[in-house]
Amino acid sequence: MHLDDWIIAKLLGYKDIRSVRYYRRISNQSMADDTREYRNYLSQIIDQAMIKEVELLQQQIRKLKAENETLKFRKALNRKELNIVKNL
Repeated sequence: MHLDDWIIAKLLGYKDIRSVRYYRRISNQSMADDTREYRNYLSQIIDQAMIKEVELLQQQIRKLKAENETLKFRKALNRKELNIVKNL
């Protein structure tokens, strides 16, 4: 796993890449082990945000479906009323 020096600096909370040379010598496995907890934490935050977004989208879909059914019903009712008027 290759990480850019800027990415490493940001993960460690540095504003620049001067101190990253030391971390370049750390093995990939050590880096993965050391950042695992933080990556899992970020993944949980992203998962929660995605779940909320999906719930909002599902609510919007249900609302649109209900509005669509209402419109279909009104159109059908209008057609019946027109047929009744035509038959008079």
